[in-house]
Amino acid sequence: MWYKYVTSGVKEQYGANTYEIVKNIKSNVRDIAARFVHVMLKKNLKAIPVDQIISTFDSASKLVDRKKIALSYQNNKIILKTKEAQHEFEPSEEGFLKFAEKIDFINALLFPSSTEEHKFSEKKLNIPEGQITVIKANNVADAIQLGNGTSWCISQPKNTMYQSYRQLQASTFYFVFDTTVPEGDPLRRVVVDVNNKGVLLTDLNNATGHIAEFGSDYEAYFEYLENNGVDLSQFQNDPYSDKEKEEYELLSDTRYGLQEFEDLYHESSKLNIKDPYSKYIGFGHILQPEQFQWLIKNNAQALINQYIGTGNPVSYKDLNLLNAGQHKTYYRARDIAYEHYKKQNTYQDGLNVEDFFNRIPKKQLIDMYFIDKMADDPSINKSDLLSQISSYYYQTKLGKDQIIKIINSKQIPGNYQLFDQILSTRNPEIVDAAINNYPEMIEYIKNVLRDNDEGHGLGAEDFVIYLLDKLKEPSLFVNYCARRMAEVAPYVPFSDKILKKLLEMGYADKLMNRLLTYDINLSASISYLIDHGASLENAWARVKNNLCANSNSATYIYELIAQNNPSVTSDWKKEVDTNQNEKNKEELLKSMQDSWEDENQKTIQSFNFNKYLRKNGPKL
Repeated sequence: MWYKYVTSGVKEQYGANTYEIVKNIKSNVRDIAARFVHVMLKKNLKAIPVDQIISTFDSASKLVDRKKIALSYQNNKIILKTKEAQHEFEPSEEGFLKFAEKIDFINALLFPSSTEEHKFSEKKLNIPEGQITVIKANNVADAIQLGNGTSWCISQPKNTMYQSYRQLQASTFYFVFDTTVPEGDPLRRVVVDVNNKGVLLTDLNNATGHIAEFGSDYEAYFEYLENNGVDLSQFQNDPYSDKEKEEYELLSDTRYGLQEFEDLYHESSKLNIKDPYSKYIGFGHILQPEQFQWLIKNNAQALINQYIGTGNPVSYKDLNLLNAGQHKTYYRARDIAYEHYKKQNTYQDGLNVEDFFNRIPKKQLIDMYFIDKMADDPSINKSDLLSQISSYYYQTKLGKDQIIKIINSKQIPGNYQLFDQILSTRNPEIVDAAINNYPEMIEYIKNVLRDNDEGHGLGAEDFVIYLLDKLKEPSLFVNYCARRMAEVAPYVPFSDKILKKLLEMGYADKLMNRLLTYDINLSASISYLIDHGASLENAWARVKNNLCANSNSATYIYELIAQNNPSVTSDWKKEVDTNQNEKNKEELLKSMQDSWEDENQKTIQSFNFNKYLRKNGPKL
């Protein structure tokens, strides 16, 4: 099931501020989120960023959808029920952190990180085998790098939870890598949180405050570390500082343009912040192509290697600028990132493709590698995927190869919806692939041209010319071309490639016949068609048989034919004049009756108007 964003009643019940925060949260948890946020706002609690609230309730929505949890709001608390237990969370900053921790823990149980992810992370960090290594996270970029491949909330790209922990309880995070235990052991990586309230431990199972073998007994775990040569004096709490807040505010916002990216150096210098670009990349920001090319231009190999290891996208064009080793690192990181994204964003009926596309910011690099992975993924609904890619292709011209790959897989039934999406791309290669796999699409295109006077918005001339050559039935394009001529009247589209091609193929008379059905003065186009082979006698025959919709067009044809044979047209001219007089009489009577009705405030009766007409009307 896909939950639509219906926000009716939220604004009225909880106010505009709450509504702005929860409006994009899915409907199965939105009311609970609204109540929770409403109370937090009344308490003026600001340490939890809006993005984090949305992200956490979004994850909760997926768990509700999968029937892994049940959520309710009772006695001014969130009630979270699992099969094993019930948990309560107050609407406060600490309550939210605990709620987020519980959601992360349940997700970690459902989708544990793979051994491959952990091995890749350890290799990137050069963690030695057979010993215990402790590394302190000095900022959120460090936490993201050190926790890469885990489900820890402080280690997710562009997360705000690290900052919330720092601001609320001065959490100081130490990452313990224990390669003395086997791969897959939850104690192979542990986060030690030394905060102003005590010490919390979290292992790869992600149950904050509890780790395998030691539970919540951090002193016993510290004794284990000390017995294995770890200096315990390094575990110190760092108070939260104003400078740290300034650094976070500078680096947390995404910079879309190249100038904004270059300005980061000067802005960070004023605040005495070191390594701003490394920290910016470490935040998990996606670099735009011009920003990544700027790194290459400046030969910033350390930053390039850091970025390609994050799992974030690089444009296909820029990939050609990387060496073989960097390619290998990039694709490995991208594969792991895709599997992680898929695990975190799968609903009961599978990964929702529309959700993926909707969440791509308009200014952000479209992630074609993920789309390519989806095209190869047998668990993805290919009809939904093709629909979304086709829409993006129409806007950006990205995704042609992926569309063709899906078409060639023949995993989608050949039906109206598929053919409509393919035709909307207006790309000959895509349409060729579809026709090769679904021959019945030829008949679909013909029917579109027969039934739709506007030609289905076929777009650029070159694409229409391609269809004209492909279908080998020029008559199907007469309506489409005539419509284009009528739309630009009184001008003639002399440069129209479709018009020229049809005229070369001898379709001038058929174009004329169709053109005369429009109630528009098309005198210039009529003259142009006659000059290019259309029969004046044929056009005159249609006029005489009342098959010309516009009187100006008919009169123009009459004048052309009368120049050569006046006697042929005299009777027709007399009939036209008579008809026009009758038409003028009807219009005048109607105008007078309307005027009389207005004057008498619609109290008209038929005999009164006739009496008025005899006295005041013209002599007709």
